[in-house]
Amino acid sequence: MMFLPRPAPVPRIMFIFAEGCGACEDAKPHLTRWMKRHPEIPVIWFDVMKEQWTDPSWQINATPTYVVQFPGYQRMMWEGALKEKQIDQLLQTAKNRLGIR
Repeated sequence: MMFLPRPAPVPRIMFIFAEGCGACEDAKPHLTRWMKRHPEIPVIWFDVMKEQWTDPSWQINATPTYVVQFPGYQRMMWEGALKEKQIDQLLQTAKNRLGIR
């Protein structure tokens, strides 16, 4: 089962995927390269085929799903595979929409 600490002590990304999902497999190398460029931002990998999602307030409807979470439990979700530059854009969009500087 997956339980998340609240609030997030630092900004982080959750990558929710399903082993064998084509879009998820396409996204993994991009996220791995992004992680090497941004070691200050933790990434939590969650395989829905191996663990049960336990928080009904998080509407996970598709894989892959990226969840950008900031201190104070503010979060923004994105469904669909992203490339490295798009992950950067997702973080910036999340900061703008959530009013984080």
